[in-house]
Amino acid sequence: MRGRYTPKVVEAVVRLGSRLTYGETQEEQEMLWGVSLSKTTIRKLPIQYGQIGEKVVKKEIGELQNGTEVERCTDQADQMVMSIDGGMILTTTGEWREV
Repeated sequence: MRGRYTPKVVEAVVRLGSRLTYGETQEEQEMLWGVSLSKTTIRKLPIQYGQIGEKVVKKEIGELQNGTEVERCTDQADQMVMSIDGGMILTTTGEWREV
């Protein structure tokens, strides 16, 4: 399958194949992407990518359990925007007021 279909088609097969029956996935792929896939291929891809995801998660869990530093994002935004609608505070007089 690698190289045979676009990454978007592979992603669609994995996502649909993990949520729908293989027959339904086959129908959806043909309708949406014009791609005809066997039920065997549709069965194999979600399993294959699920195993890859499981390895990644287990590695990260192991790093956390061993105290190994997990790579963190250090990028910082130049500006942050926050919006609050209808925030309520309790005033010193015991009343709730919108701020």
